[in-house]
Amino acid sequence: MGGIGKTTLVKNLSNELCFSSPNSFDIVIWVQVSRSLDLSTIQSQIAKRIHLKVEAGDRTHIIASKILRRLKLRKKILLILDDVWEMIDLDAVGVPSKDPCCKILLTTRSLDVCRHMDVHVSFQLNQLSEEDAWNLFVHSAGPVLDTNGIESPARKIVASCNGLPLAIKALGNSMRDRPQIELWRNAHLRWRCSSPLFKNIEKEIFGTLATSYHFLPSKILKQCFLFCSLYPASFSIDVAELIQCWVSDGLINESQSLEEAHNYGVALVEHLKDSCLLDQDSEGTVKMHDIFRDLAIVLSQSQELLYGFHTQSGLPFHQMPNESSQRVSFIRCRIKRLPEFPVYSQLTVLFLQGNPIQKIPKKFFYNLVSLRVLNLSETRITSLPRSILCLCELRSLFLRNCSIQKLPSLKSLCKLLVLDLSSTRIKALPKGFGSLRSLRELNLSCTPFLNKIVAGSISGLSSLETLYMSSSSYNWNLKTGKNQGATFDELLSLEHLSVLQIRLDSAKCLESASFWLKKLTRFDIQIRLWSHDSNHHVAKHNKKRLVLRGVDIRLENLQDLLYNTSSLDVLTCVGMSRRHLLSLSSLAYFS
Repeated sequence: MGGIGKTTLVKNLSNELCFSSPNSFDIVIWVQVSRSLDLSTIQSQIAKRIHLKVEAGDRTHIIASKILRRLKLRKKILLILDDVWEMIDLDAVGVPSKDPCCKILLTTRSLDVCRHMDVHVSFQLNQLSEEDAWNLFVHSAGPVLDTNGIESPARKIVASCNGLPLAIKALGNSMRDRPQIELWRNAHLRWRCSSPLFKNIEKEIFGTLATSYHFLPSKILKQCFLFCSLYPASFSIDVAELIQCWVSDGLINESQSLEEAHNYGVALVEHLKDSCLLDQDSEGTVKMHDIFRDLAIVLSQSQELLYGFHTQSGLPFHQMPNESSQRVSFIRCRIKRLPEFPVYSQLTVLFLQGNPIQKIPKKFFYNLVSLRVLNLSETRITSLPRSILCLCELRSLFLRNCSIQKLPSLKSLCKLLVLDLSSTRIKALPKGFGSLRSLRELNLSCTPFLNKIVAGSISGLSSLETLYMSSSSYNWNLKTGKNQGATFDELLSLEHLSVLQIRLDSAKCLESASFWLKKLTRFDIQIRLWSHDSNHHVAKHNKKRLVLRGVDIRLENLQDLLYNTSSLDVLTCVGMSRRHLLSLSSLAYFS
């Protein structure tokens, strides 16, 4: 990433080779490339280093042939290309890149550059360790650190830089010869809050880092980067949910299938990672370096009228955004009460997850008519007001891991694409649920109290592509009687369903579903009796997974299901025979 020390590292290497190890190469050529790629500028730097006279009117290809002839006279050459932003045609420059005599070392903020220039070895410079960061700060700040009481706040300042040498060095220099303990106690809180004391520091640090943002090739990528600042510092951002938000907010075309949109979203995430603007976290998650998050907030504030971002994620207080705000985040701000009647007609994204909110005012949603993404996960609400029916533009509604027990009719939310009710206390799906014909993803995992789904509620979801119901208590077995609920036949009628996670008491309803099973691109089917204390781990990598727990296999017709299974988990089962094993022609994993 920018400011990590790439240029410093290769400068030290160049000096080492030129002065301490002069016999390593016949010549070391340093070229500063910079953002605006200009072959003639690169050629002039090389020509000057090899004492080659270039005429003012010489064209690029003429200079290239002169450089090539001169370099061919050398046996061992090292060409250092610093700060490369896009592919350089080395042949057009005159560099014998394929000649064993010529070694090339380049620095870049983009892994894509490494790919396009066909580098043989690439490695990423990581942030400094805690010890190295402190040593750099000591070197920059000087003897003032020996002043009594300063080391403790100084270490907090270093920690706030998250191992970024550019920030550590700049802050160390700014605090040099400042013995006042009050300045040190406040510096780590103030230097990223537009304090006049650190105005030049912000310009030095953010100005350097912002180049990576400005070099992104599209407005979509820039908005995707800024969108990540809506999450708190050092937050593990779930990539799948992030992409859902991008689709719902209109950054990704929603007319695509879930899989197509997800694939495109992953490509956007990878581009941001390749540009060192996002970091890989645990599997399936990314995070934003704290200083890059601060940069994104500064950039979004400077472009507020254009993109309308307002974030105070992770703070123990909140300030209401202005009326032109479009994307607002109050994640984990300890909010207990919401305003009665907010007026934000342009608001498209509202993040309220992780707050101890117990009740939403009746008229809260009346004026949020443009809202497309609403996240109320991990709050303490037990119900939603009827004003939610005013959110006719809503695409994603996240209620994960909150105390909600009952939903009003969602019939008017006709554009809803994603509904997440996982880990809630929901007992029934509301009437009119089958009217959500645009719904593509429904998450009912870990719903131990769900016992009622009105017949037709699922078959009406004609666009549904993904259904998560692992560890749900709802019984899908064949039902008879006047007041029967939704049966498994409703799932079989969903033409677009491609991903399914579900628990069944038996495989009876799957006996004639061979063709339907083949259409699923991914499934996680668990056959066992329901119990409240059972935990089921959903494996992410196994495309077609079957879990048999406490099943007498002799009594089940599992042939078609086993034939389509790539991963099989068998726990405390009886009756597995050779016939069953022969059906496992697609099996890749067994436990």
